[in-house]
Amino acid sequence: MTTDIRLDVTMPANPKTKRLIRLLGDHGFACVIRLWAFAGAYRQEGILTEMLDDDIEEAAGWRGDKGTFVSTLADEAWLDKQANGEYSLHSWSNHQPWIVNAKKRSAIARENASKAWETRRRGKRAITAIPVDPPPKDEGEKKSPAFEDLLPIRQIIAYLNEKSGKNFSPTSRTTKAHVSARWKEGYGLEDFKKVIDYQVAKWKGDPKMEEYLRPQTLFNGEKFEAYLNAPPPGENQPKGTDTAGRPLEDLPS
Repeated sequence: MTTDIRLDVTMPANPKTKRLIRLLGDHGFACVIRLWAFAGAYRQEGILTEMLDDDIEEAAGWRGDKGTFVSTLADEAWLDKQANGEYSLHSWSNHQPWIVNAKKRSAIARENASKAWETRRRGKRAITAIPVDPPPKDEGEKKSPAFEDLLPIRQIIAYLNEKSGKNFSPTSRTTKAHVSARWKEGYGLEDFKKVIDYQVAKWKGDPKMEEYLRPQTLFNGEKFEAYLNAPPPGENQPKGTDTAGRPLEDLPS
């Protein structure tokens, strides 16, 4: 796994960087670096897939006015908008070729290792393959359901809608992706309900936090475990923090 990103030593003195700092301050420049680090770990192609503006600002740690960071980066050509409306990091493949090609290098390495193993295996013994006719296919055989179709996504989203008073769709591609990813990590239905119960109790009715009662925040891979293991609402929870123990004033607006 790639664990670093490339930073040009002349970047701070670049006129484009200086203009960004004039517009967003040193905090804005630091947020760009954090966003690049996030992409190096989770969006290695440089495309910020399934990320809304506030998701991007949260990943960057932006603490200024909501929407200002993303709109400024787009205006100043630090972010490029794709045809589908998603953002990508400007010239990412030029600046971070090692990260962009990481998956390709891994695939080539696996293929070479497989070929080497096959060569050694054949050198030890020769195997004569005996062709075997495949069993007749049942005309009425049905295609196996997809993994996502086996998950209780409708039950989870129905529970979230009931507790939060909202109306999220269980067929959303983003929602299904978050639930599927957490399920593959070993979490179950009761874990999802527990996170929903805790965060609804903490955020519902709070004008600043209630908007985060949504699947992409509650079931996000970077937050789910923290929400699940946080103390139940009202138990040893310092005032002015969310259930992960973070000060509310430090959360993106």
